[in-house]
Amino acid sequence: MNLIDLNKDVYSISDVGVVKQTNADYCYSAETPNGFLFVVCDGAGGYVGGAKASAIAVTGIVEFFTKKKYTILQQALADALVFANNKIIATVAENPELKGMSATAGIVLLNRDKVWFSHVGDSRIYLFCNQQRKLHRLTKDHSVVQGLIDEGIITAAEAEYHLHKNRILKTLGAKNDLLPDVCSMPLLPAKNDIILICSDGLSAMVGDDILQYILEQETSLQEKGETMLVMAKQAGGTDNITLQLIQISNTPHQISVFESKNNVSASAETTEKETDKQNRSGRKKLKKIILIGIIALLVIGGGMAAYFL
Repeated sequence: MNLIDLNKDVYSISDVGVVKQTNADYCYSAETPNGFLFVVCDGAGGYVGGAKASAIAVTGIVEFFTKKKYTILQQALADALVFANNKIIATVAENPELKGMSATAGIVLLNRDKVWFSHVGDSRIYLFCNQQRKLHRLTKDHSVVQGLIDEGIITAAEAEYHLHKNRILKTLGAKNDLLPDVCSMPLLPAKNDIILICSDGLSAMVGDDILQYILEQETSLQEKGETMLVMAKQAGGTDNITLQLIQISNTPHQISVFESKNNVSASAETTEKETDKQNRSGRKKLKKIILIGIIALLVIGGGMAAYFL
């Protein structure tokens, strides 16, 4: 098979949300010697520290991939996150008032016909497999609740309401000995597959089933992204909301090849068939929720919110 560059359509948005006054998320995309790079970072550590940490992380990652061409991209992805981690730590050493600032990160790199990715924290990377019409997580959160799910102590549904839901175990800037997660194999995307990179301001507010429903619709990439944003705000918008959507429009791959990280809890009491039945029964509810979100989006865009309220 002759290698060709993947053609793609891209939509990115970062929003302060409903509750917070400042945006500590940061996203960026850039063409580099190593391929087309996409980054989403979510900062923590106060109004100033969080925004600074995510900005340092993104600029550091972009700098790392821009300065030279790397042979082993898996190692480069890990090294880029370590590079960003060290930059944040160095900044704190020079500015003690910023102590405690850190950031999560999700990186996607399109190199020829392959998609490489890595992450730290709970910034997620998803794949909407167009042939399956199904959303898959490509990353697992570095969090307390994810560990409990993996051990079979709680279910994914129980994790949504767990006391330590927001406790993250790994971030950029927290420790010197960072060990990022890097994909064990690259994603080989098929035509019309969609990659979603997002901060937890989206994933904590909008469930995977609703994200999947939005991505299934015959709408533009921008409409999908804007609908996700509206849904996150309607659910409370308690955090900054950042997402990047990458739709593959041309690829040599006839089928999608990837490793799914969707949660499968050992303590789950429902079978796959029962889960499918529950999902089908919830379709009407989802359609209503999405319709409300789309109407809200149109209302906001048309400046007619007062009329509908």
